[in-house]
Amino acid sequence: MMTTDLTGTYDYEKAEADHAAAYVLEGIAEGEYAPDELPKLITKALAHWAAALGGENSESFQDFKRHFMAALENAEIQEA
Repeated sequence: MMTTDLTGTYDYEKAEADHAAAYVLEGIAEGEYAPDELPKLITKALAHWAAALGGENSESFQDFKRHFMAALENAEIQEA
């Protein structure tokens, strides 16, 4: 969903999803997490953001989840 604040208008959920996905991927790349921990990291991130964005059924969370999963999938394609 588009959000407007002092910095302008942007897609809040997409921005947060991209940041969350980058955090997970950087943690794996830097050896902080093992690649086989990815499913657990995804579950943990989604649980956090579901709570922050009004629950798993909220439109805001569903938007976040769509962008988050796409960012992870796009990163895997680019690294392959």
